[in-house]
Amino acid sequence: MCGIAGIVGNNSGEHRDAVVRMMAALEHRGPDGNGLWISPSGLCVLGHRRLAILDLSEAAHQPMVSLDGRFVLSYNGECYNFLELRKQFEDRGARFRSRGDTEVVLEALARDGAAALERFNAMFALALWDEQEKQLLLARDRFGQKPLYWAPLGDGLVFASEVRALLASGLVERHISKAAVVSFLSYGAVQGPETIVAGVQLLPRATSLILRAGQAPRQSIYWRPSSSQRPVAARDLRDAFVAAVKRHLVSDVPIGMFLSGGVDSSIITASACSVAKGAVKSLTVVFPDQPHQSEEEHARRIAQLMGAHHIEIPFTGRDMLSMLENALKQIDQPTIDAVNTYIVSRAARQAGLTVALSGVGGDELFGGYASFTEVQWGLRLRRLSAPVRVLLGRLLKRSAPITVYWSKLLDVLEAPARLVPVYLIRRKLFSSRWLRLLMPTVGGEGWLSGLDAEEEAALESLVEGQPSPDAVAHLELKSYLGQTLLRDTDVMGMACSLEIRAPFLDAEFADLALAQPPQARLPRRGTRKWLLIEAFRGWLPEENWCRPKQGFTLPFESWLRSELRQNIEEMVNSPQHVPEWLDTRAVRTLWERFQSSPASIGWSRPWALLVLCHYLRQHKLT
Repeated sequence: MCGIAGIVGNNSGEHRDAVVRMMAALEHRGPDGNGLWISPSGLCVLGHRRLAILDLSEAAHQPMVSLDGRFVLSYNGECYNFLELRKQFEDRGARFRSRGDTEVVLEALARDGAAALERFNAMFALALWDEQEKQLLLARDRFGQKPLYWAPLGDGLVFASEVRALLASGLVERHISKAAVVSFLSYGAVQGPETIVAGVQLLPRATSLILRAGQAPRQSIYWRPSSSQRPVAARDLRDAFVAAVKRHLVSDVPIGMFLSGGVDSSIITASACSVAKGAVKSLTVVFPDQPHQSEEEHARRIAQLMGAHHIEIPFTGRDMLSMLENALKQIDQPTIDAVNTYIVSRAARQAGLTVALSGVGGDELFGGYASFTEVQWGLRLRRLSAPVRVLLGRLLKRSAPITVYWSKLLDVLEAPARLVPVYLIRRKLFSSRWLRLLMPTVGGEGWLSGLDAEEEAALESLVEGQPSPDAVAHLELKSYLGQTLLRDTDVMGMACSLEIRAPFLDAEFADLALAQPPQARLPRRGTRKWLLIEAFRGWLPEENWCRPKQGFTLPFESWLRSELRQNIEEMVNSPQHVPEWLDTRAVRTLWERFQSSPASIGWSRPWALLVLCHYLRQHKLT
């Protein structure tokens, strides 16, 4: 797992120092080595920071040049089917100098170009330069586990694994995108391809970008989820997942499991223990100050039953206060969820791990979120006659307190009567009404999606003609998972020089999961993810399946009213800490209502404003 950066265009060789600066900004992603390559033509400079996971020798050094010297690869990722691909290439006469996956990926791209991307069962962001054709290929994996950002630069472009690396290049102006602020306040994370920095774009998931000398960049989607159904027996689903976990265990460095005690992490740990050659390490962060927030007993029991070597890391409000500043500095774009991952990643590194397996993806594939049923309820509410909806809307505007939940109900009444808007409201952080209170320059009336028209159209196209459970699954995978969870997982894991893998997003297994009938993603007898539970019934205690979903959530509500209260109040009471386009009176009102009635506002909203204001000050965005 690594960090990549580069510049392509006429006289790119003159930008060598800019790439060096980007690599320095990415040092945390690759403390085990770095490399710089400048093309003979002077059109391309590639940089690489290495976190050594497979083949720790110099033979796996990057940027990696093909044997004939034509292709050069800077690659960030893991290809889980690289041994299978390697054998296929060796049978066709290929020779390899290293034991890892990078050279196999290079060979596949050299042979087949962008057509090879769909064959990778992998998480990746990569840059391939073709010196003969004077062409650059950028690409990301199918679910977007590894980020890749780019910006136009004269006749070429500049790219990197993180936005802050592009800022460090000195070639990107530090101007804020107001549209990105709206999307952050709407969903708790900036929604790509927009980024918080004007002019910088996130390359979408499952997408390649090709830049040829003298031509504009051309983007293409190389993979789309299949809509075909392929029901399987529970045992076959279990076997497929165990095989996926086995693929994700390949490593030349210490590897372990994030074990919360919930369904997904317990299944991963059980699967790993069934196929691992040695003892499996599991890790749980516990909260001594907030025992009701901790799942330590459940995690401990699972680890004992499976024979895992279990590690518990205590974390208190004082710990949070002491590391808050450093955690906020690690955020690459404003997001409300990243600190969770930072804490557990930091704990994993302290426990001696370099790789950890995470349960992200299970809820999206198997219907673990309330959104799978709540979207249907919202659509039913939208079927009320127009006069009734107008009347309810007027009543809410006149008499309802300006709480988050009442204003979200108003959004449901005013949004278009389609599945995508109803889903977006379910995921919204601030309602349309609150967005206009916080940012009066937004203006207008009624429903505000927080997305640009092109992204909204892409979401509508993604789910067109699909039954509701399947549509919600694809929206969760693309939006919440892709735009929040996976980006936070990457950035905060790599901030601690930790590679985090997601076996639920294994290409073979995810294809199989998505091919299950729509009813597999709806609760059965009140039980969510019942198909996954049926597949592993008998492997874990029965009570493990019956507990309500808890998830790994920090006790922020308590902390914001105690240890972290001063941080928020300094922001609220200091106008210089709040950008001029945020309404300070609305910010203060939000904080005061949270203090008097936390449940009516929710901890995530004042926290979001703290994260945003800290980020803008740190990176000097104007």
